[in-house]
Amino acid sequence: MKLLLDESMPWPLRRHFPGHEVFTTAYMGVAVIGSLRVLAEGNRAGLIEDMPAVVQDILDSGYWIDTKLVETFLGNAKKGGAP
Repeated sequence: MKLLLDESMPWPLRRHFPGHEVFTTAYMGVAVIGSLRVLAEGNRAGLIEDMPAVVQDILDSGYWIDTKLVETFLGNAKKGGAP
């Protein structure tokens, strides 16, 4: 599994995921704000295979994201872009 850690996570945390390819946003050369942006960058880098399923998992976990924002984000993700 490939993981992308956002800028709020310390890079040594990468070591706590043995057996996984773990990248930080700093390593990838991106400055990100917010979870959707992290997902957009992961999608752009080919790290996420099923973006709608990932977003649904986030929503099912109890996180609230504005419906219109989700629709825009998923529309852009299909094109390989960011919201």
